[in-house]
Amino acid sequence: MQQMKFRGFRWPNNPKRLEVSRSRETREWVTPFSGQAVQDFGCGARVVSGEGEFFGAQRQRLYEELESLLRQGGEGILSLPETRPFFARFVRLERIGEPGPEILRYRFEFRESGTGELEDAAGDVRLHFCGDGENLWDIAAEYGTSVEALAAANPQIEWPNVLDEGERVVIP
Repeated sequence: MQQMKFRGFRWPNNPKRLEVSRSRETREWVTPFSGQAVQDFGCGARVVSGEGEFFGAQRQRLYEELESLLRQGGEGILSLPETRPFFARFVRLERIGEPGPEILRYRFEFRESGTGELEDAAGDVRLHFCGDGENLWDIAAEYGTSVEALAAANPQIEWPNVLDEGERVVIP
């Protein structure tokens, strides 16, 4: 079974409970003399929540790594068992239950960032976050690939010679 991953963090054991939900976004208004009007905004972003446990001597370090990811903010690639990876934001983390000598229980939540699913169903997608002044030629040389392959994997990039600092580039 595929391990759960977010950015560089790989869960040593998948969470005990994992829920993926999505709801339809609608709004209702009462209009004078004609009743109700409903506007349908389509499906909202996925919400991934769950509970897990870390065991042994590394339990506190693992929790602190997750906490660090939460504090960093921003989006990253979330890979779940039997689900295509997608961009998400880490929005909540909390310790739960009574602390034990060899176990740390936690609860978490991610929200899909709206960028969509990635083409790589295996979940081993690499991302490069651009530095100041980088372009696709620099990135292609760094990862041993071609500018054409990078452009095909990143249709959102309009200007390959001018990338914004912090812009993400999927490495095929």
